[in-house]
Amino acid sequence: MKGKGTICIAGKNSIAVAGLYFIYEQFREHYNIVVLPDDKDSGLDEWQPSLKKHATLLGLNLVSLSDVYEVEDLCFISLEYFKLIKPEKFKDARLYNIHFSLLPAYKGMYTSAHPILNGEKRSGCTIHHIDEGIDTGSIITQISFPMKKDIYCKELYEKYLLNGQKLVEKTIGNIIEDNYDAIPQSSEGHSYYSKKSINYSDLKIKFDSTTTSDVVRQINAFTFRDFQLPFIEGHHVFGVSETDLVSSQSPGSITYEDDYTIHLSTEERDVIVEKDTFDQFLKAVESENVLNIKRLAKQNPRLLKESNNQGWSGLIIAAYNGLESSLAALIECGADINKTNPKGTTPLMYATEHTINSGNTNGMEMLLEQGANPRAKDIFRRDIFSYLDKQKPFFSMIQKILSRAD
Repeated sequence: MKGKGTICIAGKNSIAVAGLYFIYEQFREHYNIVVLPDDKDSGLDEWQPSLKKHATLLGLNLVSLSDVYEVEDLCFISLEYFKLIKPEKFKDARLYNIHFSLLPAYKGMYTSAHPILNGEKRSGCTIHHIDEGIDTGSIITQISFPMKKDIYCKELYEKYLLNGQKLVEKTIGNIIEDNYDAIPQSSEGHSYYSKKSINYSDLKIKFDSTTTSDVVRQINAFTFRDFQLPFIEGHHVFGVSETDLVSSQSPGSITYEDDYTIHLSTEERDVIVEKDTFDQFLKAVESENVLNIKRLAKQNPRLLKESNNQGWSGLIIAAYNGLESSLAALIECGADINKTNPKGTTPLMYATEHTINSGNTNGMEMLLEQGANPRAKDIFRRDIFSYLDKQKPFFSMIQKILSRAD
């Protein structure tokens, strides 16, 4: 290991926090590490973890962009940093960025929306040099993943975060040590989208689009609960599907409506949009209303993987609070027992916390029986075993249950 210079981690959200902990674990003995958070970072964990908060917890210096301009032997790593970087302003730096697309496609903005709008079948993440252009630098490495036909914006963003973290952990050591190859971007397959490409202050679904699939893709591309949900005929909607029924009315006309759905015409076939029932779903989980959980999940399976503004799914809420009837119902409905919150905290970790507080092991055992992974690590590089404290209640019992499943 070269053991010189300064690493600056700039960015936001779980990709930056996960990168911070990984780099801190691997390189803190050999490099000076500083952190450049987003200007809007409050220092508090919200729907995504705060880079500022976790840098402070690690005792690292927070810097401004102007501070790092003057640093010599600098390795600057942008992990969703919000400002354009101008290489000519740096005194002595190697500059890198992770971009959420398979470059050279989808340079610029809104990479969680445009690939859906365009009906792409794959996307991915790219680590590249930062040069004078926007996402135009030489490509160092990429990771690719498939996109389901019905993928929606928040779901795609979560895939970027998860796969981006994998790519950082696999590659960043060689980048810091300046031990890698890079290739210039091809002119083939190039695309770029500016901030003006989508007007999020005035989102409208164009039901008169050429195809029904275009309408479906619009609704999915604008579905990101933490920012907005499509608003159609007086309702926020969460989910859409095509029908085989040829539309007989003008595009956008309501052909049928009930408590849960609105059927609308397009230029080709009718579509069914799902009225958003996520709040009702979470209330059913919290009150252990099993009939409502099953009814709502059957009507709209997306509810099972959706999370609230704290990053908690219905399954996490049930696991943390020891709501065994809800937990069993959610598992029966097909909820993903290993789907984490943005910090990488698993439902099993939450169920273990409930056991520490109550002594009740039923939630833990229920999840373990279904294949929950006790060795899964969160973005802080820790698994359940590393959080166990001999001084806390029921330590031996919990350790025995987890070890039996390990």
